[in-house]
Amino acid sequence: MLTACGPTEFTGELPMFRATYTSETLPLLLRYVASLGQTGLMRCHSSGAGVTVIGISGQQVVSCTTVPQHLEGLAAVQALTRHAGGTCHFEESWAAEEEPAPLSAASLIGLSMDALLGRVLAASEPSHPAHLDLTHIRPHSVPFALVAAPARTTGRAEADLFDLDLLDLDALEIEPERAATESHRLLWALIDGQRSAQALASALGQPLDEVRWTLAQLEQQGSLRLGTGPVLPAAGVTEFMRGLTAVVGPVAQLLMRDALKAVGATKEAIPVEVLPGLKADVLRGCPVSRHPQIEVLFAALASLPPVQPAAPPTAPPFSPQDLTHQLTHLLGPIARELVNESLQQVQGGAATRPLDKAQIPSFLDALQALLPPARRVEAVSLLQSFRR
Repeated sequence: MLTACGPTEFTGELPMFRATYTSETLPLLLRYVASLGQTGLMRCHSSGAGVTVIGISGQQVVSCTTVPQHLEGLAAVQALTRHAGGTCHFEESWAAEEEPAPLSAASLIGLSMDALLGRVLAASEPSHPAHLDLTHIRPHSVPFALVAAPARTTGRAEADLFDLDLLDLDALEIEPERAATESHRLLWALIDGQRSAQALASALGQPLDEVRWTLAQLEQQGSLRLGTGPVLPAAGVTEFMRGLTAVVGPVAQLLMRDALKAVGATKEAIPVEVLPGLKADVLRGCPVSRHPQIEVLFAALASLPPVQPAAPPTAPPFSPQDLTHQLTHLLGPIARELVNESLQQVQGGAATRPLDKAQIPSFLDALQALLPPARRVEAVSLLQSFRR
């Protein structure tokens, strides 16, 4: 139950609100503070969990950071709501004549309190499809868009893309089905074929796993494919392996195999981004006396100019014939009849001309409605892979 130590206490001219809370009453308390319409900082103290500082301006949550755990943005709010309880106080510490402390991009939120709590609730529910495979989406994975990229405002500095307050979501040219949620829209606006999953998570202030789920959903829809950022040159890696073998012997091959597995990379394509983690894993498996020599080898490897891998190939054009062929393997000869009937529903009359791009979603919806119960789950999954 909420208890307030004097609903409003005054220190000079700055009002301060103090209260105790539990995990059940915390959302009510946060909404109450936001309803005050004040600008300030709310500090929540929880035993053993550090201090969470929430920046509020009017009824908007500007930022959130938890120390000493170094959580930022949505991750910090999620951690706060999982605490059993604690104490908090709100203070108008961002007075007009006072500049707020610099905020990192990862801590920025820019949502109303209701929207923020709604997002936290949605993220805490087991709403992610169990069949989505995330194992191939590593922190260094780079998404490449396969559909029209979001429009960016002319003249906007690249760094501004990390300031969510400057993103005009309504101006983004994103297909509605590709941006069913605000989370999808924010992520989609930052996909440029260069930022990794980890960089996207940091820019959005979201947990990495949340970004991985969203990327997996967009990948399944056919909106993007995943590749890697700049990689180390093959010749440089070969020379590095020779040097490492000279320092530690044949065990170098085993050390690199295990280190590459740990960072989710292969010897044929080592992303530059994983080099620090790779180095740490290799050093961990080597005698300390050999560390200086290995440090020199890694420094030489890091100094080499990286190679930009080719972007994943674009998806092939939509083909009803290809779909019919694959669907026949699942449903048998009836698949051809279902495809033809769906084409007639969309095109009318004799469906002999190619489908327009705008007709493809309607065709797939019509076909999905006609699928028989037998092996329906597999058939729906197949149709989903054809949605471009």
